[in-house]
Amino acid sequence: MTAEIAVLNRSAVALAADSVVTIGHGSNAKTYASENKLFELSEKKPVGLMIYNSLDFYGYPWEVLIKDFRKEKGSTACESVCDWTQCFVDWLDVKHRPTEDQQESQFTRNVREILQEPVSKVRGKSIPFLTRRRTKALQQRIRDILPEVIREETRALIDYGSISTVNKLKAADPNHARILDETTLQTWLSDRAALIDQIAAEQFGNYPLDDADKRTLRQYVLDVFSRHVFTSSHTGLVFAGFGDSEQFPSLHNVTIDGVLGGSLRCLEGDYYDVDRSENQGTVIPFAQPDVARRFLYGVDDILEDQVAHYFVSAIKDLAPHISSSLGLGGERRKALKQALEIAADSLKQSYFGSASDDLKNHFFWSIEDMVRLMPKQEMANLAEALVNITIIKRRASAELETVGGPIDVAVISRHEGFVWVKRKHYFDPRLNPRFFWRKFGVGNHDSEAEA
Repeated sequence: MTAEIAVLNRSAVALAADSVVTIGHGSNAKTYASENKLFELSEKKPVGLMIYNSLDFYGYPWEVLIKDFRKEKGSTACESVCDWTQCFVDWLDVKHRPTEDQQESQFTRNVREILQEPVSKVRGKSIPFLTRRRTKALQQRIRDILPEVIREETRALIDYGSISTVNKLKAADPNHARILDETTLQTWLSDRAALIDQIAAEQFGNYPLDDADKRTLRQYVLDVFSRHVFTSSHTGLVFAGFGDSEQFPSLHNVTIDGVLGGSLRCLEGDYYDVDRSENQGTVIPFAQPDVARRFLYGVDDILEDQVAHYFVSAIKDLAPHISSSLGLGGERRKALKQALEIAADSLKQSYFGSASDDLKNHFFWSIEDMVRLMPKQEMANLAEALVNITIIKRRASAELETVGGPIDVAVISRHEGFVWVKRKHYFDPRLNPRFFWRKFGVGNHDSEAEA
């Protein structure tokens, strides 16, 4: 995984990224601290790119793709950073579209991943019936549990936006949409109903599935692909810098999540455009943002969810105590319980609707106010420090160190362009003068070190 930070104000944007790459999963996971995740997107234009999560696109390393784009399209005239995003995604879609076999193989892996969680929950709730070896009882148990589990999983998707409302990038080829609309997606998935049923049967093993169960699981797969939900093979791209017509820097974050139904699944995320009035500066963390957000806002998403869950549970648990104290029974006890549940859910919605943002903005305001006036060097220092505290947090915990290694830092300004502040090399520059001669035409190519 990764920790990446972008710091923007009216003079520049500072980018920082760690170097750890994780290979494998679970007990077989291994990390290397030498991966490049921060790149100069153009040799002539003031724009850069950070990547996180998966480091390849259907077998192509992103580093190779980015450098190929820089060579072929680096001199393109783009009016804004959003135009650079559009240009890169169009180039990727046309130049490196995966084969049909690659698309089908990735789709199969994605469906297995999507069904893994609900299947695991159903299996866990059906364990007592396995020991009885009664097929009819087990089948009835699954028929009772599966819709309930799917409803729970589907409710969790509500927080994710619909793909029809979050993506604005247009496809270069009018025959290819950036994102399939839900009707077209449903038709495309219907043609693969047999494959989804086969994967579901493999996931459930000896658990019998009837036609109703299969329809429920197929609908859930459609619901997931219809929302702003990523598979584990997605790659986040953070474009930042200046377009030709931009006086101040901007940032555009998109996620590439493979090709689905012949369409590149490109989902838009954060967008920030510095201006002269309200948006004069900010700090945006990516990939593993929890530690940076706790520093910036006083709370991260995980802690916030846990606190909200605690208060909601505490309010709902008041029902039996109040009923006992007031001597309520029957319908009045039931009515009180329902009223407290409604009140608890309403409180949670109210908190996440406005109160949460108000509290975090109040905490962040003092930092944001300083960022607006920071000189370039201090912006670079802040970006590096926020990545570094994430490294320290991961190192001090029992979990795998998925953030670490050297921190690459760059500052992009309108007139100086893309400037490296800190950059790692896999080779010693003193031993490779011919590299600089080949690349830049400078240095002594007859150095003794190259003899």
